[in-house]
Amino acid sequence: AAVFPASAIALTPEGPEDFDIATGEPNDAHPVLNKIKYKDGHSAMKPIFYLGQVLSMTAIYGGVFGVLTCIATFPAQTTQVSPAVKCTCLLTVLYFISYLLLWVCREVPGDESSRKMLQAALSLTAVVRKAPMFAVLFLVSRMRALELDPPYGMPPRWMQLCFYTITGMMYIESIAAVLVGYTGRQVKAYYGVYVFHCEGTGAHMIQHVCAIISYCALIPIALGAGFMKDQHGQDAPLSTTFRVTLNLEYVYFGIALGQSTVFFIQDILKCEMKLLQDTFVAAGISVSFAPLICILCVATRMRALQITQQQGDPPGWAQDCMIICVFGTCVQAVCCLVMPIFVGSASKVDDEGNPDYDLRPMIMAYSVTCVKYVALMCLHGGIFAICTAVFLMTPETAHSGGRFMQGGKALFRALAGVLVIFLLAMLFSSAKVIGMAVKLAIESCDRIFLGVDITIKHAALGVCKGYVAIKDLVVHQPEEEIIYERKEDGTLVGTPTGNKLEWQEDYILRIKAVIVKINLGRLITTLGKEFELENLSFTGIHANVEKPSSNLKVQDSNIDYLLNHIECLGLAPPPEEEPTDDEASAKKKVEEEEARKQEEEEAAKKAKEEAKKAAEAPPPADDNVFIPKVIIRKIAFGDIGCGVSIKQVPVIGTLSFHPRIGKLVFPDIQRDVFDNQEDLAPAEVVACIVKAVAKKISTVVVSDLPKQLAKNTSEIAKKAASKGMEGMKKMGQSLQSACCGDKTLASPQAATPSCADAEPSSPSAVAAPEVK
Repeated sequence: AAVFPASAIALTPEGPEDFDIATGEPNDAHPVLNKIKYKDGHSAMKPIFYLGQVLSMTAIYGGVFGVLTCIATFPAQTTQVSPAVKCTCLLTVLYFISYLLLWVCREVPGDESSRKMLQAALSLTAVVRKAPMFAVLFLVSRMRALELDPPYGMPPRWMQLCFYTITGMMYIESIAAVLVGYTGRQVKAYYGVYVFHCEGTGAHMIQHVCAIISYCALIPIALGAGFMKDQHGQDAPLSTTFRVTLNLEYVYFGIALGQSTVFFIQDILKCEMKLLQDTFVAAGISVSFAPLICILCVATRMRALQITQQQGDPPGWAQDCMIICVFGTCVQAVCCLVMPIFVGSASKVDDEGNPDYDLRPMIMAYSVTCVKYVALMCLHGGIFAICTAVFLMTPETAHSGGRFMQGGKALFRALAGVLVIFLLAMLFSSAKVIGMAVKLAIESCDRIFLGVDITIKHAALGVCKGYVAIKDLVVHQPEEEIIYERKEDGTLVGTPTGNKLEWQEDYILRIKAVIVKINLGRLITTLGKEFELENLSFTGIHANVEKPSSNLKVQDSNIDYLLNHIECLGLAPPPEEEPTDDEASAKKKVEEEEARKQEEEEAAKKAKEEAKKAAEAPPPADDNVFIPKVIIRKIAFGDIGCGVSIKQVPVIGTLSFHPRIGKLVFPDIQRDVFDNQEDLAPAEVVACIVKAVAKKISTVVVSDLPKQLAKNTSEIAKKAASKGMEGMKKMGQSLQSACCGDKTLASPQAATPSCADAEPSSPSAVAAPEVK
């Protein structure tokens, strides 16, 4: 049901609708396809995709119901369903009902009751995410009992009691979570995780206490699995699969216990702990792979037992890969928990649940990014190897031999593998760090050269293809009011007033993606001295032009603030004003006088500089200053949307419209904008590009403004005429009613006529009373 052509999504005034946002949130297991807006000509596909989603969900939930029915009704002679399987089935029912309820609440029209039900479903899904990890532990404990005492081995009674306790606490916690979500206030925390706070503390107390009890009940299960004895009363070592599962359980539920503790303190003791809350939420996202890793390891173990008559084990190298997966998961979780100590804020997590670090200085970013990629390669490489082992193992290879993490030679081979992984991590982290350097360079010079803030969500370098990908670039609005005045010499000077500016939107420009193509050949052959950008492509652009007043002579729009700031820094020349015929002769004389004075000043300055150079020798360090040459060729802007809002327009009030910008293409910006100058500083390069684009957008807006004014004025005139006609009609009806009332007072014996009866149908009917 998630297969969907994004090209069919409608274009909004802000640009194309984001597919990830349109189809739901990270909490949703099923995409919300029914509420997506389609482009013109694609609306016929809506029922087809919606029907496909309904059919797929029917297959999913029908299959789950069939499996549960089979477990309950399958003939097994005297063997009953074990408590571990019963609890697993109960948790499965709770899990799937919760996500089905969330999907139904998304589909229901949004009134107040449906909004509360949606909050209840979101709060419920936050609780049932733990169900798969509980179920895996139950089944692994049951498998160990069967392995030690076949064919009817059972965990001890007290372990079974813990199974039922955890399942019962999960149901009670779910009911309390529904109550909290339905009656509480919704707060969207880190990475789309919803937190709900209600005024009373009773529901919060039940929810958090049940969660803590269920976590504590895991301890006897883990201890009991280790103390189990075989049918001869002998101690049996834990298998690698069980040890891996236990380690992942420790990490997963240790983080969950931290989350519950923080929420308990915030909800019951009313103590704000924002940093710890975001830290544990980020760590919880980083271990989201844990349930699937556990299930994969258990499935591999079951496959080995199946083909060896319950006697074998997964291949030794597959068991080592299980341990490597645990290592990668733990590294990610530890990084999320430890990072706030160094940066003072919770670490970020990307869309796949991997920690994302934005650190300074760059050496620290490089080191941490290397660790991140080592963990990622260990995690995903280990999973791939385990999946391969499932298909390659045979009865002859299903044993613990062939492990590469023991012995002298094996140790050196492992170290060589780690070195290869580290070198690959350095390669990938180089791309990440270079992209991070680009991100930091843009964000650090934004206020200096543009006067506004620029934020970038993500930036990375494609090493092999030679491009830098920048995602979600936002140019924010100016914050303080500045009055710009032009001096006699033509320079522009800005004076801050101290007043805060108010805008309808919080951005001037939003760009979904920026792709910068780099000429790697020239960069390598010049040893990094020349940095040629062959192509800059911008997609998903939306410009927001706002002007507080309707006076076009007053430069108070958000675009004017940006252009004026660039001109004040001298990064762009001031606009040239053409003189009138009366001023031509006077200006010519002034120019001749200024030219003569300038020649005299330059001669004196040149003599002074030569004397200074003769007296002082240049420092040797200046000869080694390295400034790379930046050369830009083609720039293309596509998918441009623009919104214009002008306030205080006479008669109209606020004028808002969306002009069509179209595509902006500069075939050779080095020639068209820079005049073939290759000695421009990076700040001048950015300023010139921004000014060229802003001028083109302003030109389109100004040319479209009279049309929009005429259109809105005609519409307002029609509405005013319509309202005038309605007013005159009401006035006539009032006069008519008054006449009817006077006539009734003059002849009280006569019957009271209705307004319809008093209305004359012909001129003679009106004149008859006067003759009488």
